Amino acid sequence: MTLVQMAAILGSDVEPERARLAIQHATQVQSDPLAQLSASAAGAGMQVSPVRLPLSEAVWQAHADSPVVIWSTVENRWLVITYAGWFNLRLADGEHPTHRVTITRQALAHLVGVESVHAVVEAGIVRLDRAAQAMSGAPPPGHDAQSHDHATVSPARRFIALLLAEKQEIRTLLMFSVISALLYLAVPLAVDAIVSNLAFGGQSRPYLQALVVVSLALFACLGLQAVVSGFQFYVSDMIQRRIFVRAASDLAYRLPRVKAQVHDEVHAPEMVNRFLDVVTAQKSTALLLLDGVNLVFGGLIGMLLLSLYHPLLLLFAAVLLLLIIVSLWLLGRGAVDTSIEESRMKYDLVNWFEEVAHFPFLFKGPGGSRMAYERAN
Repeated sequence: MTLVQMAAILGSDVEPERARLAIQHATQVQSDPLAQLSASAAGAGMQVSPVRLPLSEAVWQAHADSPVVIWSTVENRWLVITYAGWFNLRLADGEHPTHRVTITRQALAHLVGVESVHAVVEAGIVRLDRAAQAMSGAPPPGHDAQSHDHATVSPARRFIALLLAEKQEIRTLLMFSVISALLYLAVPLAVDAIVSNLAFGGQSRPYLQALVVVSLALFACLGLQAVVSGFQFYVSDMIQRRIFVRAASDLAYRLPRVKAQVHDEVHAPEMVNRFLDVVTAQKSTALLLLDGVNLVFGGLIGMLLLSLYHPLLLLFAAVLLLLIIVSLWLLGRGAVDTSIEESRMKYDLVNWFEEVAHFPFLFKGPGGSRMAYERAN
């Protein structure tokens, strides 16, 4: 598995010539395969973190954006694990980085050349140096900002890039949302059944039995919906953690590499404070993926169920959907620009408070406290 293919798995572009030179240099200074891979990856915009773990534990470190590589002594090549499930694993298939091969853990142990899945192996976790490059506001490397009408990437495209990095978890969350919306229909259906039961002789024994069955079915559906909601919150929390870690690792990579002349134009500590906006991104993403998606699916399924009763109700559902879309469009215009301006004002205020805290004795002089108060206002 070459560096170009590994970069393709991670969704990055590496020039073949750059990868070839990195591999050539690594083979000259290192003899161990994992050390060679780590050194060559560093020259191609990636990093390989060596780990020494039992094979059964090492495979659980594999994700779509951070695959695990293990050297195969049987086939004399790198095995790239992109996904680990409860029963099977997915490997990148040789010359085709987009193709995956499903194997068992025991088969992997055979390829690695160990006796069991509990044997300790040396593996590497591959990540991009800039895991959050797609979410950056700057143009991608190799693009001249002066030659484009927009020197920065739009907030909408950056947010979409943030979601694309978590597409596997989002697909799982969408599946749970559909199931939750369908289970939510148990309440109106149960109410309809109970009303029909009472209307057609709810005091007789058969109808009482039917009422008990409907009640138990409703309890089971609501209990299952609670379990599904728990899974939704778990997946959402995992997405939030990954967003924070990805943004933190990206900033840790970029901050020491900032050009010195940039500090003459901006106040670096104040700019670093804006990293805390990642918390806003976490909470907003969770809100959209949980409440937003559930509302959309629940509303659509509810409208569909409502339209089955009468054609006029179908027209009512269509008009209601149109009104919702128009309302969101009217109320949402300029919301992104307003939020960005609000965020800038917030951090300007925090920067001023930091200056007051840095020079406490200066603001204790005549007019100092009034200046601090008026500037904050």
